Amino acid sequence: MNSHLDSNDPLVQQRRHQQHLRDFTIALLHGCSQIFLQRSALVGAATLMGVLFGSVPMFIGGLIGLVTGTLAATVFRCDRADIDEGLYGYNPMLVGTGLFYFFDVSPELVGVTVVAAGLSTWLLHVLLNRHVPALTLPFVTVTLTAIEVINTFGLADPNPSSFITAGDLNPHTSFFLSFGQVMFQDSVLAGVIFFAALLAHKPIAALFAALGVLFSVVIALFVGISETQVNTGLFGFSAILCCLAFAEHSWHAVINAVIAASLATLCTVLAHAAGAVVLTLPFIVSTWLVMGVGRCWERQVE
Repeated sequence: MNSHLDSNDPLVQQRRHQQHLRDFTIALLHGCSQIFLQRSALVGAATLMGVLFGSVPMFIGGLIGLVTGTLAATVFRCDRADIDEGLYGYNPMLVGTGLFYFFDVSPELVGVTVVAAGLSTWLLHVLLNRHVPALTLPFVTVTLTAIEVINTFGLADPNPSSFITAGDLNPHTSFFLSFGQVMFQDSVLAGVIFFAALLAHKPIAALFAALGVLFSVVIALFVGISETQVNTGLFGFSAILCCLAFAEHSWHAVINAVIAASLATLCTVLAHAAGAVVLTLPFIVSTWLVMGVGRCWERQVE
């Protein structure tokens, strides 16, 4: 009887609403942090801050995707623990940020973003149920499809890209722009924020990510990519994600990270030469390949 009365108490209901709002906010922040393969409200807040400083439109697009995707996960009755972990937030946020990067803001673009974010959540739900390490596959699949739909039906005007470049290789610019490009940010400040948050949350992850940038720069220059292009950071962001996927305290993890980062950089170079937009596909393919080889090796050893 008392519990029934308590449930109707306005103060109790207000506290429940506040708790739900707090849980939802934390899930959103975790969703942001999962872009860097972390579960951290700090990294999530830094990710939002970095995008906001880099581009207000992309911040709005990312927020639309993040909120839509997280709400869609509830509608699809996804696992509550996975939602709280932020697993259903990072792909939709990347979708929203990416679409607002490639196109000028318009009501039609907002509508496409909402639909695309929901689809990326559904696709991730399907992949997780089949125990597939989805990584950013929903983001890549849905975003490339959305870009094709927008271009076909003229739903939004293209947004010309502008990158920070320099005639000679600038290590600081290349390093931090590589981090910035994980979220489509052509901003050194955004990259500094992302890296600093990683360093504060998990130093080993920041170290592995830095290793990814190093190998991406060396390999890109070795195969003939100009210093000006290397400075954009476009050849480093997939390598960063590869290294974050294997960030552990072991030499075996270092070897896996270096191999995956190197493969991802080479894939990015090939895509660049072909003029293809592949987003984080090099990261997905390289990480899957290294993980697959590792599993086969473990089975043979057993």
